[in-house]
Amino acid sequence: MRATSAKVILFLLLALNLEAALRRRASSGGLRRKVHVADLITTPGTIEAEWFNTFSTNGNYWMPSLLKVTPLTGDSLLARTEFSVGFDALDIEDATHSSDHVTISALSVLTSGPKFSFAAGPLVTWATRGDAGTHAGGAGLARWDLGAHNLGFTASWNGVLDVGGGYGVQIGRFTPHMSVQWERAKSVRGFYSATEGVAFQLSKKLTVDVAGLQLGAATGPVDYQVQCGLIYNFGKIRRR
Repeated sequence: MRATSAKVILFLLLALNLEAALRRRASSGGLRRKVHVADLITTPGTIEAEWFNTFSTNGNYWMPSLLKVTPLTGDSLLARTEFSVGFDALDIEDATHSSDHVTISALSVLTSGPKFSFAAGPLVTWATRGDAGTHAGGAGLARWDLGAHNLGFTASWNGVLDVGGGYGVQIGRFTPHMSVQWERAKSVRGFYSATEGVAFQLSKKLTVDVAGLQLGAATGPVDYQVQCGLIYNFGKIRRR
C-alpha cells in the first residue's frame, strides 16, 4: 500500500509539473522552431507574430502566442537582436481566461556563417495572477545549416531548465521537422517531450505549422497534444 501511495503521489507531482511547463511553451516553443523551421531572428526591420492552437487529449485548449520584432537594420549587434513577448492569448481549462504569465526576451545573433550560427540573450517570465513571481534567466541557440538540412540545439533557464535539439529538412515549400527536449523545474523530477510536424510556407509572409506533441515521453504520464500554428510576417516597420 505504501509503495502504491508513493507512486500515486509521484504521478500527481509530475502531472502538475507538466501543467506548469505547458504555461511556458509560448516562448520556448518559438525558440525551438528556430533550430529547424524559422530563421534565427525575425527579418531585420520587420514584425512577426505566431499563434499556435493547442489541443490536449485531456480536453484543455491553449493558444500560445508570440509577437516578435527586430526593429533595426544594418550590421550592428542591435540590428541583429530580436525582441519578443510570449503569452497565452486564450486558455480554456475549467474556465476561459487569458494568460497567467508573460515572457519577454531579447535574442541576439552573435555568430552567423554559411553553416553555423549562434544566438543568445536574456529571458524573463512573470506571473500575472495567482502564484505571483518573476524569473529571470537566459536562452541560447546553436544551429547548423547543411544544405536543405537544419540541425540545432537550444538551452534556456527562467525558473525552468529546458534543453533540447531539433532537426528539419526543407523539401520545396514543406519542412518536416522533429525535436526532443528535457525540462526540469526546481525540486521537481525532470521529464522528456517530443514534437513531430511539418511546416508549409503558403507565401513569403505566411507559414502554417502542424505538429503532434508528447509531453512526458519516456518518463510519463504522457500528455498528447495536437498543435496547429500560423506564423505571419507583417512586413517592414514604417517610419515617419
